[in-house]
Amino acid sequence: MKWIKILCLVISSCHLNVSAQNLAQTYQFAVDQYALGNRNVAEKAFKRVLFFDRENQYRTECLLKLAEISDSSDDQLTTLNYLDQAYFQTSDPYLQNTIQFNRVKIFIETSAYQKALAELYQIDTEIYPDRVSLYEGYCHYMLRDFLSAEAAFSTLCRTPASKMELTDLISKGLQIEKLNPKTYEVISYLFPGLGQIILGDARNSVNSILLNGTLVVLFIDTARKLSFFDATISVLPWLFRYYTGGAKLTRSLALQKKGEKHEENLMQIIKTITHQ
Repeated sequence: MKWIKILCLVISSCHLNVSAQNLAQTYQFAVDQYALGNRNVAEKAFKRVLFFDRENQYRTECLLKLAEISDSSDDQLTTLNYLDQAYFQTSDPYLQNTIQFNRVKIFIETSAYQKALAELYQIDTEIYPDRVSLYEGYCHYMLRDFLSAEAAFSTLCRTPASKMELTDLISKGLQIEKLNPKTYEVISYLFPGLGQIILGDARNSVNSILLNGTLVVLFIDTARKLSFFDATISVLPWLFRYYTGGAKLTRSLALQKKGEKHEENLMQIIKTITHQ
């Protein structure tokens, strides 16, 4: 019976060696396929390594690669899941820091700025303090919390001139935020096309004026030739549709212009603190 036990141990040992070798080969195959751009093949291979990697030899690397693959497919939820697992799998503080910044990047890309800030507050600021301040200022600005944004960005200012310019740009951001899209909508209700002219959209403004003017003339002409009732049921619905539609379009345009101005201002802030 003793020799049977020894034989079983030898067979098991050989099996483990072969399995370890196959695992290494599978991992290398996954890496090679990823490098070649065969993401689907690489994804399956990485998942296979995860399943059979009992000793967690390749687990962190596989999780990070799977996170990259999911991110390239715009599957943010799966990406975050892989990043979470990778974070708790590694004990390397620098790698953990990188993983957290990747999470922050995803939150920013999906406009989840509060979640991005929550993640930033958990990052060890001693490793990349400037990067934390930059992301923090960016998120606060996007949330229109200009005072908090200035506080974060000011830690990156190395000269009095850059700090003064930052203050001016934050003040500009406050002024931009005061622009009320509703005001332009009301102007367009009172004078169709005027709100769009003020916003610099001359083409749509002319279209709005011509279209509404034509429908008003048609309404009057129909009422004169037929009856007011006929004009009301045949022309008025179209007039109301384009009249209100133009005003609502003006409001949307104002929101777009406001967002563009904020974006330009924020980019100028980043340029100021990165080119000192």
